[in-house]
Amino acid sequence: MNVRTTVDIPDELFRDLKLKSAREGVTLKRLIVKALEAHIHDAPARQRRRIRGPLIRCKSKKPIALTNAEIEDLLT
Repeated sequence: MNVRTTVDIPDELFRDLKLKSAREGVTLKRLIVKALEAHIHDAPARQRRRIRGPLIRCKSKKPIALTNAEIEDLLT
């Protein structure tokens, strides 16, 4: 069963959608459905990704204590 609905899409986004659907050789409907499916099904996976430390491994087991200013100095 399919549900019909009406959605207002900004003109510029609509033009981008039409262009992308033409380049990919798919209908506008299929492109929108694929995008919605990807967003809905991939959203929990994206939210679960967390960066775990340490991001930089060192030989010492002691934690490295740096201030934000010291990190900024090292990056510049």
